[in-house]
Amino acid sequence: MSHYNQNISQDAILKFDILSQDDNTRLYYLEKETDVSITDIDMYDSDVMKEFALGRTEMISEFNTNYSTNVTKQVSPQKFSDLVAISGLTHGKGLWDDNADVLLKNGKEISELITSRENFKRLLMQYGVEEVLSNKIVEFIRKGKLHSSKNKAANQIEWKKYEEVLRQHHVEEWFIESIKKVRYLFPLAHAAAYVINAYRLAWYKIYYPLAFAKVMINQSLSDKDVDKSIFLKDREQIDGLIKKYENPKTYYTLPNKTRKSSAQIYFMRWLFTSHIELLKADVDKSEDKIALIEGKNIRLPLMIKRFVDK
Repeated sequence: MSHYNQNISQDAILKFDILSQDDNTRLYYLEKETDVSITDIDMYDSDVMKEFALGRTEMISEFNTNYSTNVTKQVSPQKFSDLVAISGLTHGKGLWDDNADVLLKNGKEISELITSRENFKRLLMQYGVEEVLSNKIVEFIRKGKLHSSKNKAANQIEWKKYEEVLRQHHVEEWFIESIKKVRYLFPLAHAAAYVINAYRLAWYKIYYPLAFAKVMINQSLSDKDVDKSIFLKDREQIDGLIKKYENPKTYYTLPNKTRKSSAQIYFMRWLFTSHIELLKADVDKSEDKIALIEGKNIRLPLMIKRFVDK
């Protein structure tokens, strides 16, 4: 339900968030490939955090779009809570562009900024706003009422009441202005759940790159929406696709399926920089549908050739 206008069910007695997530499947196969349980992963690994800070997030769910990568690089996360804040920023509305991005450039710390519902409440209470009233303000803002055309006059009156309370508690002007720009706030627990899986994937990517490559390729090959011909392109062709994808003038010259496979395009660039070669399908060495690790490379399955031939 998160992928359409959530406001239409805002007042429902009960609603379900049914989200498609591949991470649990990816992590299951990574455990099998490496014999390392996800529960044994060091969640305080500085090398993993460095990868996020540098934007090396290819095929890391929730962090592998151009938008989320740029946000991550600008925030330059130093600890797990910074990643959770980034997840909240990129899933909320009115939080980053012309808001948190500007505040960070002006010297604010990520911990001072509004990033999720619960973090907003905590910041309000730090200013001295009592808990019940903090909850009311959070609910008002996270539902986007300040920007809604429905009951606009009543909402403006309610906001003026809240704004007066904020000023009575000496809430800084920059913080009030930041609040006014928010249209939707993501729940902290949801952001944390995404980040736990993303962090684990990044850990496998660093320490078991071949296993990571195999699992990501196999998952992509089983996805009907992925342009599988991407896995047959050389470095020059991949660089050309990235150039077209990142240029607004040439973006729509790419086939729709290729545009939707941007994660795989950037993943291919990572394979090249990691010196992992995708070996051609071979009737004597390849499986039908599953990629295999062969030495320090990955052997593509026969289905790639059949797909391209069609």
